[in-house]
Amino acid sequence: MCEEEIDQERILKNKSVYVLHCSDCNAVLCKRGMRAMLLADINVQLFSTDRPLDTVQLASRDYFTLSCRCMIRDVACYMCGNIVGYHVSQPCKKCLNSRNNGHLWIFDMEKIAWRKRCSIQGSILRWNVLCPYEIENEDEIVIR
Repeated sequence: MCEEEIDQERILKNKSVYVLHCSDCNAVLCKRGMRAMLLADINVQLFSTDRPLDTVQLASRDYFTLSCRCMIRDVACYMCGNIVGYHVSQPCKKCLNSRNNGHLWIFDMEKIAWRKRCSIQGSILRWNVLCPYEIENEDEIVIR
């Protein structure tokens, strides 16, 4: 791993974890959100995750983005039907080869509300202490 990749990994791991809510009905959509920017346009701020909750549902058919060859599909809040973002169903080669956080679920900042997630001890949770989602208990976060 080169020095630049190590720095990028360190930056990602020190980012805060966010809880994301639907702005229309306040349903919790994700407990593992990360503030990020669009790869194709760094001026576009968004949230991403590696694991949405069951309140996020695929809402349409796949289509190509305007900025690259990724295939995406809109996602909606299961509770109210509000389109809240999209899922990258097939990343293109360009995006796979660029620096990214590996998250394929993207949330539009105008369609969601967010807050920083705290550990049981009350401190702001960071990605470097978050358990892998396969073993994470949704009700309790254990700091490793």
